[in-house]
Amino acid sequence: MSRIFIKRLYPTPLLAVKPSPRFRFPTRSFNSFTNIYNSTTPGTAQNDEGSGNDNPRKLWTTQNENHLIGRIYKLEDHAHKSDDRFINSVKDSAALKVDVTKAIGEISSKIEVRFSKMDATMAKLSAEHKSDMAKLSTDMAKIYFAHKSDMAKLSAEHKSDMAQLSMDMAKIYFAHKSDMAKLSAEHKSDMAKLSTDIGKNYAEHKSDMGKIYVELKTDIGELKSKVEKISAGPG
Repeated sequence: MSRIFIKRLYPTPLLAVKPSPRFRFPTRSFNSFTNIYNSTTPGTAQNDEGSGNDNPRKLWTTQNENHLIGRIYKLEDHAHKSDDRFINSVKDSAALKVDVTKAIGEISSKIEVRFSKMDATMAKLSAEHKSDMAKLSTDMAKIYFAHKSDMAKLSAEHKSDMAQLSMDMAKIYFAHKSDMAKLSAEHKSDMAKLSTDIGKNYAEHKSDMGKIYVELKTDIGELKSKVEKISAGPG
């Protein structure tokens, strides 16, 4: 609900109702405390608080806020015709808030139910397969220790082979190092030409890409405006 503030720069304080971003405030303004505190109808805020509160600021408390806001909603315009646009907007806002809160609550409940079911299923599966997992772990340990000596033996046997393989790979690298440098020099111009062609292609399509970007930006802006209008509702 919109908050109400008292502006302090005027001899007769003005009401300034900060509008909700979702709903627009009606065109007429409530700009006089006389309409609130000196109403001819019985039960005004001043009468409710007693005759000792001559200063309107003393009435502006948290306890009286709802009462004052309620009186503003019920004010009539200068022609004594009810203007319910703001009241309807507040009602719509309150109804929307209730619906959103309800939807969030329902979603939260469904998520909690799903997590509860999933936890129960996982606990059941864990209990059922606990013995199987323990047996698997034991079997893996047995296999590891049974073949530990074989793995050590294989590692020792192929240690020299691995060293030989490493040396052969180094020989191949150094043997073809000059060839790789030669190929790089031969294709340097081709690589430069390729880079130039890519730059030209980019320059040719740069304007088209800019146009597409502007069109997309415009479409997104229009879509955003439509969404804001739909969210704002009628009025």
